[in-house]
Amino acid sequence: MTNTIYLETPVPFHVLFTCPHCHAVRQVPEQYVGQTGQCNTCGGAITIKASDLPSAPTTPHPKAWYRERMLYFEFCRDNYERARSEFPPIPNDEYWQHQIQIAANCHDRLEQVARWERLVAQGIPWPVAYEYLVHHYVKDKDYERAFYFCSVYFHSDRWKNPQCAGSSYKLLKTMRKLDKKLHPEYES
Repeated sequence: MTNTIYLETPVPFHVLFTCPHCHAVRQVPEQYVGQTGQCNTCGGAITIKASDLPSAPTTPHPKAWYRERMLYFEFCRDNYERARSEFPPIPNDEYWQHQIQIAANCHDRLEQVARWERLVAQGIPWPVAYEYLVHHYVKDKDYERAFYFCSVYFHSDRWKNPQCAGSSYKLLKTMRKLDKKLHPEYES
């Protein structure tokens, strides 16, 4: 049995799926992961696959967790050269810059989101992909997904790059607001 999946508006829990035949990008409800059907653009046979995105906790974080990161950003601001000398250089920087340009210049919104999510899945060391995705999902009022991308970023070592302290600081402030919005009962 095959299902043709039609979806034109975002849903709270979804995966971005790219058709392997025509490369059309669609938002598909998570409940369809693993199912086989036809692409509603080209008619090709497809199987909806789960995202390759990393796992990250989506539970609330205590104030001390946020404060610890804020203190690090203040250290970077006040001791930039020292902080930079202690952080290893980012490998394959030219590759990442090229991929960032491709994603940033994509004109189709869903395809652009899919490209940024692929960069996150590949472990992009720069915060630009996370910034774009968080902004995108906040704009769509998908606060859980926005919080997820903040969480992925801050549960890696990428946020510790002093060169990205300004962007990381902004992401942390956004994450804190999302945390309060999603978990109003939790405050420690």
